[in-house]
Amino acid sequence: MLSHEAEKATWDTKITEFKHQIDEFKSKNDRLQANLEAKEQQIGRLQQENKQARRNYMTAQKNTDTNMGAAVGS
Repeated sequence: MLSHEAEKATWDTKITEFKHQIDEFKSKNDRLQANLEAKEQQIGRLQQENKQARRNYMTAQKNTDTNMGAAVGS
């Protein structure tokens, strides 16, 4: 009977430790998920900035070509 109680206490301790580990893993998972979402938003912003920079470059390139054509024609 005494060995059964000791074994039960050991299992209770292990169960408590596992529950703490589960809580820690859930917390870490939440932090990683938030970090992932922040990185995804940052990627979206950078893609938009890149797209805008390409548009600006193309507009500047067209303006340069037009100005050079006008200078050659005159």
